[in-house]
Amino acid sequence: MHGADPEKPFPPGSYKLGDNPQKDVFVSFGQLPEKKESQPKISIDSITTIPFVVNIINAKIENPGPSALYNLTVSVFFDDKNQTNTTIPSLLAESSEIIKVNVPFSFLARSTPSKVKISTSGADFEISTIKSQVLMYNLLVLFLLFLVVLVMTSFSLLRARFPSKEDDISAFNSSPNSKFRAFLNAVIILIRLRKTKIHGNTNSQTSQNPDTKEKI
Repeated sequence: MHGADPEKPFPPGSYKLGDNPQKDVFVSFGQLPEKKESQPKISIDSITTIPFVVNIINAKIENPGPSALYNLTVSVFFDDKNQTNTTIPSLLAESSEIIKVNVPFSFLARSTPSKVKISTSGADFEISTIKSQVLMYNLLVLFLLFLVVLVMTSFSLLRARFPSKEDDISAFNSSPNSKFRAFLNAVIILIRLRKTKIHGNTNSQTSQNPDTKEKI
């Protein structure tokens, strides 16, 4: 279309006219992806261990594309036994979600699984746990407790076999019959002193009257 001037402005593409015309626009047809449905991928993002408490496994659920995933159910198995089921409402293409799995620390590793399996929509991932380490920690703690009890028991036996003077006095004072025993000891001491005094007087009288002995 032209205005008042029938020659200007030049029509679009007119500068390409001439002996060697060239195209500016190229059109090519695209191809559809080979997989039209997304398949999730499972990997381990990180593992956190709190000794004697819990072992936390952070599982990463990833959607590589090309389409979004909806109502994705993630199941966690301990030794092939289903423990938890977590639902992800939506997982867009090229995105990911972190699922935390708590592996318990138990006495002698009774409740600690040897392997953890994570499954969702045909994708599975399996990882071994630290059950052997949990068992070693438990045995180490039991050994330390046994050692402490053994040392305390040995010290108590030695103290009972070789008591000190302070222990004897405290044991005597703490006895319910301590007053009665003290009274008996006082009586025995008085009797011994009286006998000693009488014996001393007899000896002194004999030494003062030697004639009496000769006359007899």
